Amino acid sequence: MKLTGLRGSINYLFEWVVTLAWLNTLWLLFTIGGMVLFGWAPATIAMLTVLRKIYHEKNFDVAMFKTFLHAFKANFITANGLSLVFLLVFGFIGSGMLTLRYLPSSLFIVMSILYTIIISLLFIVFLFVFPAFTHYQTTFINYFKYALLIGLAHFHYALFMILVFVLTYFLFSAFPGLLLFFAVSIPGALMMKLALTVFTRVDVYQASAN
Repeated sequence: MKLTGLRGSINYLFEWVVTLAWLNTLWLLFTIGGMVLFGWAPATIAMLTVLRKIYHEKNFDVAMFKTFLHAFKANFITANGLSLVFLLVFGFIGSGMLTLRYLPSSLFIVMSILYTIIISLLFIVFLFVFPAFTHYQTTFINYFKYALLIGLAHFHYALFMILVFVLTYFLFSAFPGLLLFFAVSIPGALMMKLALTVFTRVDVYQASAN
């Protein structure tokens, strides 16, 4: 029997707390199991896959460990490919920025603006590419393209995602004990919810256009 009223709300909140704590634990274990560098990206994909399933089915009756493990193993190579792209691009940009101080003042301003734009676009891609990976079946390159186009077309949602990071930063600063259980799962759940809202709008628009 489904609980309603205050008891239903408390039970719903409790289910989310347990779910997020378990997902965060799984993320930590699988990230460490992948030696961090090779584990964080597939673990993030796996966590978002579980969250997407919960949101779509609108209940918590999800075999979380089984779903997490399958997503981690199935997407291990591709997820690390995504991670490698970001590592290389940000590394290249970082090394380029180190040379800015040696440029003439006029060129310094131009290049600083250019780097700011590029980093902003890359950050938008980073926000959407992992949720997009769990939602769409497409080519490796298209995940980056979808993330950029969707992020720019729904820029206010990108701002909401940034706000999620800011708010969770203050939350964990005030209650550092929560980090062990919710450091990744809380922002992940909120960002996945925002991303799914955007993806649903995009899917509806594409369906109506066809």
